[in-house]
Amino acid sequence: MLPLNAQASSMDELQAQTARQIAESADWQQFRSRSATRKDPVSHPLGVQTLSVEKREKKQRSSALSSGQEPSSAPLLVYQFHYELAQARMLVVDTTTESVLNGHIVDSVHLPLNQTEIDFSINLINQQPVLLDKFRDEQVRSGRTPFSQLEQLDVKASIYEPRDINDACATQRCALLSLFDQSNTVFSTEPVVNLQTFAVTLLGNR
Repeated sequence: MLPLNAQASSMDELQAQTARQIAESADWQQFRSRSATRKDPVSHPLGVQTLSVEKREKKQRSSALSSGQEPSSAPLLVYQFHYELAQARMLVVDTTTESVLNGHIVDSVHLPLNQTEIDFSINLINQQPVLLDKFRDEQVRSGRTPFSQLEQLDVKASIYEPRDINDACATQRCALLSLFDQSNTVFSTEPVVNLQTFAVTLLGNR
């Protein structure tokens, strides 16, 4: 028999997977802004991305626990971004009834990145030979052995939210990437990948 914590973990993963599947099959027509319905969506390779699945505690949970009853599964919050509509939403999903209870548009593009978006960003950088040479030159100048493949580097990616409201990334979804080589040295050059336009720029040159 699995330990209780392992059973709980497996159950959480199963519920999160179920919530993800329910959200991904939910129509966007009901939970998108009027501005999005007035324009034709532009095809985008990332399509709809599920960014996170989070727990939402029920108020009745504490009372159920105190009475010794087994609490029902709390609804899960699923956050998604639709690249063709350039819009984020949050859905409240009940995994017991396998239904969407409600949802609303999230007025922000700066929700956390998921792994698919990170991989997409790295792939775009890998298609920038001039930028890769810039990374290698930095290693050579500091006496380090330059990498041959980008996969040799460790990458830490985060959503980029600029202070300048006129920056494209203030209203578009962008990834900021910090790169580390085998000596655990961070590169001074930090690329910013606009996930909506595919533009790759450098943080210091913006």
